[in-house]
Amino acid sequence: MLPSLHHLHARSASSAAQPRVSVNEYRARRERVAAALANQLEQRGVAGGVVVIYTSAPVQRMQHDIQRVFRQDPDFLWLTGLGEPHALLAWVRTALGASRWVLLLTESSREEARWHVPRTTREAMERRFLDGRVRPLTTATLRTLLRECRTGPDAPTVCFETERGRALPPALMAALREAGVEQLRAAPWWRAVVQRERVVKSPAELELLRRSANASCAALLAVMRASVVGHRTNEQDVTEAKLAATFRYLVATAGAKRLAFPTIVAAGDNATVLHYHRADDALRPGQLLLVDAGCEMDAYCSDVARTWPVSGRFSAAQRMLYEAVLEIHRVCVEACREGAPGGSALTLESLQRVALAQARDQLTGLRRALRATGARDAVETDEVSVEETTRCFPHAVAHFVGMDTHDTPLVGHDTPIPANAVLAIEPGLYLPRAGGGGGDSDPWQQLRGLGVRVEDMVVVGAPGTPPEVLTDGVPKSVRALQTLLCSEGAARQRAR
Repeated sequence: MLPSLHHLHARSASSAAQPRVSVNEYRARRERVAAALANQLEQRGVAGGVVVIYTSAPVQRMQHDIQRVFRQDPDFLWLTGLGEPHALLAWVRTALGASRWVLLLTESSREEARWHVPRTTREAMERRFLDGRVRPLTTATLRTLLRECRTGPDAPTVCFETERGRALPPALMAALREAGVEQLRAAPWWRAVVQRERVVKSPAELELLRRSANASCAALLAVMRASVVGHRTNEQDVTEAKLAATFRYLVATAGAKRLAFPTIVAAGDNATVLHYHRADDALRPGQLLLVDAGCEMDAYCSDVARTWPVSGRFSAAQRMLYEAVLEIHRVCVEACREGAPGGSALTLESLQRVALAQARDQLTGLRRALRATGARDAVETDEVSVEETTRCFPHAVAHFVGMDTHDTPLVGHDTPIPANAVLAIEPGLYLPRAGGGGGDSDPWQQLRGLGVRVEDMVVVGAPGTPPEVLTDGVPKSVRALQTLLCSEGAARQRAR
């Protein structure tokens, strides 16, 4: 799924904790965050009592009395394993410097349990939370916490967030008013603290990401096979919508609770529209098909994209553009290592620079190759400008992947990326028909109407260790793609 270049920067109550993530890992996560919070407070010169509050996601509605399927806030879920609404997690530091975590829950009423799955009980979370600090989410409980953190006559510093369209629980608002605490309007740095810790994936998280990636890869392979057209005269139209439905069905049967993002299935000219979701066209022989898809399994997302010829073989022009993207992809994946030659750090910004430099080189080579075929244009030089490169490659090449498709958005794009972070690497080149130079004056005339993107999930390697590609189960070389697609076409012919 594409990040913007301009932003380079429900689970059931019976299964609240993520599988394969131990209670000890949750405790270790909270300990790391607590140390980072204390360090940030010291740097900011904040002394005395402090309460930092992380809220569960709000319940959203489709209509006035129909709820959407609940999806937990990733920061909150990462800290607690609780996949339910109406809860708070508070890091409490007293005026004397002692600190602890407290989880506050609202348990289901009898009437609510009649209509919805009962929420996890305090007793159950006591066993999972380890710290033994689970309290009811009431005004009285919050009043006690705030009183414990008071420094003399002064109210404690309270960090909480009302952005992102979420309303704080009435009990919290009442307690804050009583304590004389005003709404903190500064940037939510305490969320950035959590997200920086979330960047590095634990072995358990990597296993969950592999499971999600494997489900998406298997579904995408099936979509590839189903997309082949032109081998039977009486075959029904293969449509973008049918292929999107195929992917959705297969990941659901594999255990995915939801898609990671709306599936992009774009045939022909549609592939030049970066976030194409209309999906109402039929595939036609000779077209390229771009599919960008992923699922969410056990709260972890996958994201993979491939582009291939639906007739089984690339045309000469299609192959030229595809291999250019594939080379950009290869170089960027190889760069996904902690540190770099010369000691420079791997960052999202550095990856973008690598990708754009490679894209410019590849486009220059393409223009030279097109001229060698006899193409005429009004451009005097083969050298492609930076501006033209960004028109053909208008999006970011990389983003973090984890509990969100575009994970940890508060982590700066100039932040060094450590080993075991997971990135989506997705270069693309797009030559839309609209806006082209037209006729012989257009240097890209032979490539107009083509869009190519190749995306993989990559685990950043430690120094001296190659990166791991989690989505390598889907072929991407020209030879492997054509072998797969042509064998599928031959099988259909034999079935006539």
